[in-house]
Amino acid sequence: PGIQNSQTFIFSMHSDTTIIKSGMSLVIPCGLFSGIDTASLEISEVNLPPAPPANLKIASVVYSIKTTPDSPLLKDVVINLDYDYKLIPAGSDESKIIPYYFDENANTYCAIAASKYQIDKTNKKVIIITNHFSYYAALVPQNLISITDAKIDLNNDGIPDFANQYVTVEGVVTAGVNTFDNKKLNIYIQDTGAAINLYSTNIDTDIYEGYKIRVTGKLERYNGLSQITSPLITILNTNSELPAAVKLNALQFTSNPEAYEGSLIEILADDTQGRYSAGSDKILKASENMNIFYIYLDNNAAINSTLPNLKTKVRGIAYQNNSLNYSYGEYFIMPRGDSDFIPLVTASSSSDYSVSVSNNPFCPELGQNLEINYNAGLNTPIEIKIFNIQGRLAKDLYSGIVSGAGKILWDGRKNSGRTADIGIYILYINFNNQKISRPISVAAPMR
Repeated sequence: PGIQNSQTFIFSMHSDTTIIKSGMSLVIPCGLFSGIDTASLEISEVNLPPAPPANLKIASVVYSIKTTPDSPLLKDVVINLDYDYKLIPAGSDESKIIPYYFDENANTYCAIAASKYQIDKTNKKVIIITNHFSYYAALVPQNLISITDAKIDLNNDGIPDFANQYVTVEGVVTAGVNTFDNKKLNIYIQDTGAAINLYSTNIDTDIYEGYKIRVTGKLERYNGLSQITSPLITILNTNSELPAAVKLNALQFTSNPEAYEGSLIEILADDTQGRYSAGSDKILKASENMNIFYIYLDNNAAINSTLPNLKTKVRGIAYQNNSLNYSYGEYFIMPRGDSDFIPLVTASSSSDYSVSVSNNPFCPELGQNLEINYNAGLNTPIEIKIFNIQGRLAKDLYSGIVSGAGKILWDGRKNSGRTADIGIYILYINFNNQKISRPISVAAPMR
């Protein structure tokens, strides 16, 4: 089981032999065995290889090499093993590849000594010198990176720079199995900076909200949504605190939705104005302070689609789907169930007003945002502007009404749409009849 594309080769003990198979080759010296004239060698691809250690990823085809007779080799052989550069995880590189053989008696992978191999980056091969046959594979460390780094898009083409590469991230599950799909893995995880969807055609492990997990898989885009596909999941614990939903108003969300993709967010809906069908799902048109946004009601979440037109806090996943081709766009808030709708029966103002700035300095080139955090009473006006050091207006960031706690993000873009130059700027905030000015810094990435 798990063996495919097997080939058997006959070689002589009286001359050197080179055996070539797709993805690998062997150089066998004469006199490999004694007392016989010929021997046979079977090379097979291992379709279901033993799982590598958690911190390693297989970056080549795994080959099984067996000889008849099954006797100790009298000389070293040379194995040229092709590796697949695309399988090297983000944050790693070819120089970190290490060839391993699988010890069936110990049931473990064993690293080959550094003196016994070299990496041929030009031809994408690992050249191995060995005196025994077994399973052979090229393995590479899986470097843990943040979800923000995994999704980074330095050229602003809408596609993560690590697309179609393998990444390893950790996060807390904010929407677990069976929330949006009861036949496939379709869950969301979030770390301190960003969030991402995990997708597979099969549900192999029960993963629920509050689980903290480590994930390795291929970073892809589907209908605009960043995903880690066919993930290898390690459960770190099952009782992590869920990330707090980012409190937004409709304008904040619709003006920069990509900044929140996959994250748990919350928007106060003043009114619901219409319902539309999207296959078996529904889309709810809502408004907040005259600004329209859309709520995606996934059929599997079993949400009551006849919600009353009440002022309601709507909590859910910031979801993207650019395949619908309807007038309501491609970004939605997607509740996980009826409990994500919280009607506001009463509302009282608060005397606890505060505003703070975090992630300062920040680097827009690395996808970082400046965060302006506020806590306000009911229907509090707030105005935020960014000026350069000469006093010229760089960005009209926000002007509107807020309630409760939340944050406003600046991605570093000016009114012109261009990214602000590196340097010092002045943040001006008019909030609760208080005028606040403080310096902020747009930083360069570390090289």
